[in-house]
Amino acid sequence: MEFLYNLIPILTFVGIAIAIIFAILLIVGKFYRKVEQGQALIINKMKNEPDVTTTDDIVYPVNHKMEVMDISTKRMVLQRVLNCFRKALPMR
Repeated sequence: MEFLYNLIPILTFVGIAIAIIFAILLIVGKFYRKVEQGQALIINKMKNEPDVTTTDDIVYPVNHKMEVMDISTKRMVLQRVLNCFRKALPMR
């Protein structure tokens, strides 16, 4: 019986340590942000320069401001229009 009384503080310490580790993993999992291909994650931390990543990072909502920017390649189609009035107007 004395063995159990000596074991209680150790089990209490182990239980608290497991609870703290579980809480840390839960917080990291909640604040983990991942972006899709063609997007960038911009995190404004408490520094002058923002952190820019194209994969993933941890964003704490109180200390950091997060923005997602679209950096995918866009295709523009330009169409030329014949200017009929070009000869009538003087050139500058």
